[in-house]
Amino acid sequence: MDLNIPKLNQLVKEIEADPKMDPRALSGILDKIQLTSTDLENWQDFNHPKKNGYGRQMVYEGKNFEVMVMSWNPGDFSSIHNHGYTEWGVVQVFGQATHLLYSFHKDELKLAKREILNPSNVALVNNGLIHQMGNFSDARYLSLHIYGTQDARENITADARIFEPENGLIKYTTGGAFFNLTDEEISSTEPLKKVEKKTWFEFLGTYVPFLSRYNEEFSSEKMNQIAQMSLKY
Repeated sequence: MDLNIPKLNQLVKEIEADPKMDPRALSGILDKIQLTSTDLENWQDFNHPKKNGYGRQMVYEGKNFEVMVMSWNPGDFSSIHNHGYTEWGVVQVFGQATHLLYSFHKDELKLAKREILNPSNVALVNNGLIHQMGNFSDARYLSLHIYGTQDARENITADARIFEPENGLIKYTTGGAFFNLTDEEISSTEPLKKVEKKTWFEFLGTYVPFLSRYNEEFSSEKMNQIAQMSLKY
């Protein structure tokens, strides 16, 4: 293993050396190593397809963890999602990121917290995390994502859930947490039965700007669909 970036090599070696890795221990490693966005530049993808909402590049796949770099242009946003089989991990941002955390209990999706992550801030990831990230700032930036399991596993983020309030669906995918997933990227779906009223209108604050800026198929028909969904709330 040689990523040609000393700090990333150190990060991977320290993760592999700890058989009982957890989010706080991983956060401590990052605090010690002091990565910068320059260390991640080989994996930047600011020319990603607009419909995806952000760039996603794999850096390293270990026996029980993955290291990825995401690229965020102004206006980029992920869908609401979890991380499949992930049991532990972190997200470190190198810009000003909007971060929304959700709960899903008794079939109802609720916004639990909205926060701003500043450069070098770290968000902890566990197997219960449902969240959404985006860039409402005027500057593009990168973020580092590490997802792991206790035991060896391929495709750690496989079987991830994408929550789509605009369609009343939960979609399962092994790809990125993108809006507008194709049928080929979806393994199965189930109804999203309930969305808290406040959560619905908070979601529209990210989804409608995303549509109007990036979706070439944005139309009055889609807005009518959103308006009809809003009548439920």
